[in-house]
Amino acid sequence: MADMGRRFRSARLVGRDRDLADLLDAVLRVDPDRPVILVSGEAGIGKTRLLGELVDRLAETPGDTADPKPLVVRGSCLRLTAGDLPFAPILEILDAFGHRAATPELEGLRGRLAGEGAEGVGSAQARTMRFIEIHNTLVEAAGDARLVIVIDDLHWADQSTLDLLLFLARRLRGSQLVLIAAYRSDELHRRHPLRPVAAELSRGFVREAIDLAPLDGDAVAEQIAELGALTNPDVAQAILDRAQGNPFYVEELVALEPGRSTLPASVRDVLLARLAILDLVTVRVLGACAVVGRDVDESLVGELLEFDGPSITEALSTAVDHSILVPALDGRS
Repeated sequence: MADMGRRFRSARLVGRDRDLADLLDAVLRVDPDRPVILVSGEAGIGKTRLLGELVDRLAETPGDTADPKPLVVRGSCLRLTAGDLPFAPILEILDAFGHRAATPELEGLRGRLAGEGAEGVGSAQARTMRFIEIHNTLVEAAGDARLVIVIDDLHWADQSTLDLLLFLARRLRGSQLVLIAAYRSDELHRRHPLRPVAAELSRGFVREAIDLAPLDGDAVAEQIAELGALTNPDVAQAILDRAQGNPFYVEELVALEPGRSTLPASVRDVLLARLAILDLVTVRVLGACAVVGRDVDESLVGELLEFDGPSITEALSTAVDHSILVPALDGRS
């Protein structure tokens, strides 16, 4: 009964005052030639929570006839078990506009996008016309308001959405529209389709790029206190060590029953999802790395598994490409 009043999600955003201030400033800043804002960070680091706080702050922003209150619409990309859902975040954004004021043009576009298969529109000319139609519909739906389009989980975007993002970045230049895209940086392996898109955007369209770092020790301690009745300093220190500054991990570890030391299923699933796309050799090598410890020597891993050198090197390179292992500064481990 002692834990009944404990919250397992912080009632307020902790440790992100500077990031939120930078994001809010970037949205309100007049910079029409750079309409894109990128928000990145590892899974659980707080990107979606930060975007939610931004929406709340913008809703509190005073507006008038000369400078209307910003209009914010949000959409998220989806990870499907098979195939892609083209323009998933755009469909969600059009739904948000439809709830405000449905028009025949908006309803028609929404129906056409929903009816397209995973292959998308088809010819290059048809794709271009569809992109123009989406752009014009968004601009018309915004009216005189400063439109802020938020797309979350961009690392799961289909190719049509990524191509549309590049198209909109160019078409939105010179307008009052702002496009915010958030993604998991730890999902971007070497051949991830978002990599070239992010590089192209960064060459001239990005107004601000905010990479959310892990929370420092003071912020984690504040978050633990915010979550409720966890007063045992040893337990708090153990959570600080295990969570490594990740707010989601902090919340899930605080929610553990007293005396349990295993990972919560929610945290385990997040971590294992990154291994699911790797080959079995790389997974075996990572298992050996986990036994060896935080600093991993390639030759020691080879002795543990009795693999030959090239196999170990290739597996370690794959793990580095997927941001599961990080090269040490000495270049040897």
